[in-house]
Amino acid sequence: MRPELPHEESHRCIHELFAEQVQLRPEAIALEHAEGTISYSALGRMADQVCDVVLSYGFHPETRIGVSEGRSAEHVAALLGILKAGCCYVPLDTELPVERLRFLVDDANVRLMLGASSLQTAFELRVPEIPFLALDKLPTPQRSQQLPTVTSRNLAYVMYTSGSTGVPKGVMVEHRSVVRLVKNTNYFTVEPRDVFLRLAPSSFDAATFEIWAPLLNGARLALAPDGELALSAIEDTVRGFGVTVLWLTAGLFHALVDERPATFRKVKQLLAGGDVLSPAHVRKALAAMDDGCVINGYGPTENTTFTCCYRATAGSLGGETVPIGTPIKDTQVYILDSELAPVAEGESGEICIAGDGLARGYLNRPDLDGEAFAAVTFEGKVVRLYRSGDLGRVLPSGDIEFCGRIDDQIKLRGFRIEPGEIETAAIRGGGVLQACVIGLDAPGGDKQLACCFVTAAGSPTTAEDLRHHLKAILPAYMVPGRFIQLGTLPLTTNGKVDRRKLREIALQSSAGSAAAIEFEGEEERALGTMFQSLLGIDHVSLDDDFFAVGGHSLVAARLFAQIEDRFGKKLPLITVFKAPTIRKLAAVLRQPAYTTKDWSTLVPMRTSGRRKPLFLVHAIGGNVLNYQPLDKHLPADLPLYALQAPGLKEKRAKAMSIEEMARSYVAAVRSVQPTGPYRFGGYSAGGVLAFEMAQQLTEAGETVSNLFLFDSSVEPSAASSLRAGRFKAAALRTWRTIWWNLHYMARTDLRFFASRKAQNLWLNLKVLLYQTQGLLRRAPSLLRSTSLLTVEQGFVHALERYTPKPYAGTAVLFRTRESDFYNPDTTLGWSRLMQGGLDVVNAEGDHDTMFAEPHIEALSLTIAEYLNGSGTCRQRIDLAPDSSLAGGSQDASSRVFGSA
Repeated sequence: MRPELPHEESHRCIHELFAEQVQLRPEAIALEHAEGTISYSALGRMADQVCDVVLSYGFHPETRIGVSEGRSAEHVAALLGILKAGCCYVPLDTELPVERLRFLVDDANVRLMLGASSLQTAFELRVPEIPFLALDKLPTPQRSQQLPTVTSRNLAYVMYTSGSTGVPKGVMVEHRSVVRLVKNTNYFTVEPRDVFLRLAPSSFDAATFEIWAPLLNGARLALAPDGELALSAIEDTVRGFGVTVLWLTAGLFHALVDERPATFRKVKQLLAGGDVLSPAHVRKALAAMDDGCVINGYGPTENTTFTCCYRATAGSLGGETVPIGTPIKDTQVYILDSELAPVAEGESGEICIAGDGLARGYLNRPDLDGEAFAAVTFEGKVVRLYRSGDLGRVLPSGDIEFCGRIDDQIKLRGFRIEPGEIETAAIRGGGVLQACVIGLDAPGGDKQLACCFVTAAGSPTTAEDLRHHLKAILPAYMVPGRFIQLGTLPLTTNGKVDRRKLREIALQSSAGSAAAIEFEGEEERALGTMFQSLLGIDHVSLDDDFFAVGGHSLVAARLFAQIEDRFGKKLPLITVFKAPTIRKLAAVLRQPAYTTKDWSTLVPMRTSGRRKPLFLVHAIGGNVLNYQPLDKHLPADLPLYALQAPGLKEKRAKAMSIEEMARSYVAAVRSVQPTGPYRFGGYSAGGVLAFEMAQQLTEAGETVSNLFLFDSSVEPSAASSLRAGRFKAAALRTWRTIWWNLHYMARTDLRFFASRKAQNLWLNLKVLLYQTQGLLRRAPSLLRSTSLLTVEQGFVHALERYTPKPYAGTAVLFRTRESDFYNPDTTLGWSRLMQGGLDVVNAEGDHDTMFAEPHIEALSLTIAEYLNGSGTCRQRIDLAPDSSLAGGSQDASSRVFGSA
């Protein structure tokens, strides 16, 4: 029997209820993922380590700690550890546009960021002032810290939603609201043998239910693989883990019912919501289930995921809608008029919500609190209400029926979107005089955003320009799928924009090309039909970009399900980002043995444009997220590709040498550009790889017109070190290292500096140990395999073994002034290698921030100048007779052209 609880669960905290489950069932499985399982006691220990680290910073209660996206055990442990330390977590997607990410960090006053080590570089480039702790490399606190007093009225998390005033708003949710959602519930049941699936992004409040419902009740949480999943992958995951409780957005629910109904066969409780459910789809889902039920869940973020729920049965769905049901435990719902008075029985009114699920309010926005939250007296009792803006009415059965919105808010794939935020962003870009965003019904019961806009007189702004601008500052789900340029926006008789008329205009307009094309080839014809039916468009061409004609990730999931049915090929969902047109996708389908590794290196950032592409090589960490800001600032007609380390997913090095890495990258480049001239760029250590790629192509008779080295330095070869004197070279390196670290320590937080240095020390020790083992004559071959090293360690190992040769071409070095502290040579060692010429450009910012705002704009302008100049170097440098000597002399560097 369950032991008597010391007091009401609603008065307890999330981490306390989890700790109780650790005591009750320490060896039971808490988490399950592709690599194995983790027990409740093991997860508790992981959470305690996070807690100790957070406490070591001395934060006060309710300090906001950022947590990056990710479906991992470390992510869940981070949430628990943060809460136990008395702080609250803020879900943050490090891949958000830099302007939006910085706003969220500043608005929430985030003091620390936790996340996967693979995301560290991306975050630090965008927000360098906030310390980042990698969850797989947490430091050990010096001493144990005293736990703070935390109550159920303390904040658990802050989650951001779209804002009608043009900026996101942070919803503050307390522990008691989460506990009310998942403990002693009346809308679903949970037993220790149940398996829940973790699928939703952590910045979407469905994740609150997915994570805490199983873990606070002793059940099992199954973690879906990271990233966007195809419908077949979701089906495989649900069936593979034996999921019994599943939550889906309305759009994903409809898509799975249509394309993969067998997903639900063994599911016992299927919850869906975030938008209106189709009765036909609910009936079809129920028919596909062996012995399960479908629950329609309704509720805004401001009332912690669910407010009302309706348990559907095949016999109960006789009407044209699926009711949202009745309030869940500790929740009250009132249907009120504009004066906040109850409406007559059966009439529609605003759905107003009260109870323990209500958020504390909006962070830093008391003005919005006054609009959304109201105190109303009912039967002599003052009740605090949240005004949802949703319309509803009570049916004769006592269930509530959703009747639409009072305002223009749009619900899209589970997210509530305020059109005003997108409209404000559109006008901010310059060139757009007016903008109006509307929601359109799309095939499959989905919705699509359309932006109707009017440009200022003489403005050259096009629909594609506006799309590009919004992609740079808004989350992907808020970027409209259609853009319609008009001379004027239609108005109603009272002078407001006529949104009904705009919907008519949008539905009449074609989202594709001006004329249909007769496709040749079975793949093209089939894909053309799929594009047209799924996107609801009449015309499509071979080269129409899937996302430019209204596509998004959910439509892509449907597309790939149909591709699998038609061609029998399971493609990863990321393929549509890399091959977004019918022509390119058809080429992928024709490959006889397509595998994910074919796309493991090349990352298309922008595939359209008339120029030769620019290929950007990853730095020491292997990922390429730091290049993302270039997409916003480089010329729109320049295709951009990035090259990431192929072992990133497995976190293991794949290649033995710089030459081997360069050969594989050249092959990836030639898969999209068979012949030159080529354009390469590399940041930091990536500059060495880009240099070797240019070297190999030049030796093969190809032309490399541009080689950009972004704050990249090259070390002397082993032979030149011997000529210069090994002791002298080592002494110089040691002094430069000390000088650089003194500077770095002076400009950063001491705790952050210590953490970074500890990580670097471990990296170098691991490489040294690997190299020492490899020198042993009888060392087994396993010890000489780079699979023992991480991507970062493998790159360091390869760099130390690389001997660069003189290069016949030209290059441009973008050098930060900070480089003086770690390399006194103005050319960072490159002048001794460049036979064709070298330009040195003084870049703004430092090594960590040169690709971040506000420095990225000036950097991009200079890159564009060189691209327009066809790679012509402004000043030739003749290679010195003894150019292989270390470092490049002052005489050599003085001959280099310098640009401010």
